[in-house]
Amino acid sequence: MAYRRYFRRFKSTVCLGRWMKRTCRSFARGVLLILFCCGTYTWFLTFTSNVAQKRFTAELKESVRTSQLGRQETAIATTNRFPYINSHFIPRDSNSSDAIKSHRQRRNKKELTRRTHVDRWKRANLITARYQLLVYSAYWDERNLKAPCVRVIGATLTKGGPKVFCKLHYPEKEPFIVTAHKKVINEHWNLKYSACFFYCTVPKGTSKPSNVSISDNTLFRPSAVLVVHHNKEDNTSTRGNIALCVKPLHYSYDRVTWFIEFMEVYQILGVEYFLFYNHSMGQAVEKAIRTYQQLGIVSVLPWNLDIPSQKEIRTEGLFAALNDCLYRTMYLFQYVFMVDFDEFVIPSENIAYHKLFTKILAKKWGTFQPSSFVFQNSFFYLYWENDTTAYNVEPEKLPNNIPYLLTQYKTRRLKNLMKYGRRSKFAVVPERALEVGNHLVWRVVPHSENIKVPPSFAFLHHYRICEDGGYQCLKKPSVIDRTALYLNSTLLSRVRNMCRRSFAD
Repeated sequence: MAYRRYFRRFKSTVCLGRWMKRTCRSFARGVLLILFCCGTYTWFLTFTSNVAQKRFTAELKESVRTSQLGRQETAIATTNRFPYINSHFIPRDSNSSDAIKSHRQRRNKKELTRRTHVDRWKRANLITARYQLLVYSAYWDERNLKAPCVRVIGATLTKGGPKVFCKLHYPEKEPFIVTAHKKVINEHWNLKYSACFFYCTVPKGTSKPSNVSISDNTLFRPSAVLVVHHNKEDNTSTRGNIALCVKPLHYSYDRVTWFIEFMEVYQILGVEYFLFYNHSMGQAVEKAIRTYQQLGIVSVLPWNLDIPSQKEIRTEGLFAALNDCLYRTMYLFQYVFMVDFDEFVIPSENIAYHKLFTKILAKKWGTFQPSSFVFQNSFFYLYWENDTTAYNVEPEKLPNNIPYLLTQYKTRRLKNLMKYGRRSKFAVVPERALEVGNHLVWRVVPHSENIKVPPSFAFLHHYRICEDGGYQCLKKPSVIDRTALYLNSTLLSRVRNMCRRSFAD
């Protein structure tokens, strides 16, 4: 019995020793693994920081060089009636020397090109971070004389996020760092990301910076460097009258007939210049845009925003694009329309827009200056029947083969117009606006206000399918409205001519 008792104790001691040995061995392996991972991660951070710093240094040198050379061209530019607007279309074969040469040959040498810097989305924090800090463009804004600032347009977390810092660069002195103030742009649907402003306030008595670097740390490793646009001082040409901007083209937009109709209707009514942001477009629309670029009336900016649309940010970050358009055209045009490709602001009389605005301003609106003109919306549903009054034939049928023009074949609309702010669109006076949305101007400078244009002057013709995707909209009260038919003969001729020019092959 004693033997068995001592044997059990010995066996227990041996088992315990083995267990402790295995435990210590496992613990040691875990410690070594943790140390290895930490070392690898530290090396990775150092490597990415060094790469980002090299990239930052190269971008800064190039950007400062561009500014010091009088903001000369840094990318492909096409003939431009308004050379102070960035005018670019990056071709698919942009690496080809032949493509670059052909674009340069089309440039009008007699026009002064003060700046053709291409803005792009850039990341301003580590790629290993849990969130993205992205910036697109920067503008000098001195309308508030007490606090002039560099206004940076970007995208980041809707709620929370770390501090953001600005490093302001000058050609003649050392840069200095300020803390940026973040302002989230309205209509973000509480998604993870939203378009936003970063205000980099400049101390009084300080000269205007040529570049700005954005980062989430004061070491600026990594960071994104942007050229600061100075529209007011760079505008050496005659100021334009009316321009138009559209939110980013996406889903490989390729409705070329309707696109050309859109361009020609607005040109007939007095729009001089168009500004587009390209996320993706189809080949047919691309060809048409190239033709308009040769005429010098279109700019296309790349829109490479790397955030899932509708899941983490509103439609391709459209509010960043609309506000970039606002500041890009400031001091360069008197009025700027912001509409979609299926929307047309149609005056009730056969008059151009500049006469329309003059007529509206002739009415007494109080002591405030207009910051925008807001037009009520009415739907012209595509499911309703075609009206052949304009051309007496159905569209796209032989022998006439009339193009399917929305403004000429769709004349039935909802009887009641929608309220201002609901699907409405506007023409903004850029210098008097601070922040624009999709349907209204959200913030304006003091002593300015949005003017609600009575429908007797003009309203928005919106051509689309039912909002809910079904057919219930067709049961709503409707009326026939043939106001846009005063465009018919001129519009048809212009559309056919542009189609021949764009698709001669």
